Amino acid sequence: MSEVEYHATYLFPQFLFCRREPNADWTKPEFVKDCLSFDYRKNGSNWVTLQTYVLDLPEFKDLKDVIQEQLNNVFKDQYKLDGDKVQIYITQSWLNVSDSGESHNQHRHPNSVLSGVVYIKTNDDDHITFVDNNFNTRLNFGSEGIPPYQHVPVQSGDILIFDSQLAHMVNPDKRKHKRVSLAFNTFIKGTLGSYHGLDEVKING
Repeated sequence: MSEVEYHATYLFPQFLFCRREPNADWTKPEFVKDCLSFDYRKNGSNWVTLQTYVLDLPEFKDLKDVIQEQLNNVFKDQYKLDGDKVQIYITQSWLNVSDSGESHNQHRHPNSVLSGVVYIKTNDDDHITFVDNNFNTRLNFGSEGIPPYQHVPVQSGDILIFDSQLAHMVNPDKRKHKRVSLAFNTFIKGTLGSYHGLDEVKING
């Protein structure tokens, strides 16, 4: 009888980059106070700033520089592109505030390549929930299958970066104080493809 071998491999996983700095400048009480001083509008079950280019403001320059440095590294590592030919840059950015019981519905970020969240003030056991992009196209096999949700713990000072098409949400947890975060989108500029490959495209940011 021949020997039989079985093995399982997970294909095409999504990446999630996390930079952790618990005592970052953007977690200081004065910075949190400044973030809460913006004008906000209701966004479903949480609150978002009317200003949607927050990182372009002078007082956010240092944070923007840190984010851009991380974006450059992640972009280069994940896509293996020549940084002299293609660059990634931050487009819109805004602040989110969630109080106790408030949530953020499942969503993706269109018109963006990579998106991210900076955690300015979190609660104990705080997290963000990512959703399998294909979960609603499968049969329901019950709890024995691969779970469609992944709860990722977060804390003040964290910067998460992920593919903009990766669905995510915030659950309506009981919070002792307001959860404050900054979200951002990105796009690219430069030349993709090649002249002789007949797939060249030039994008001016």
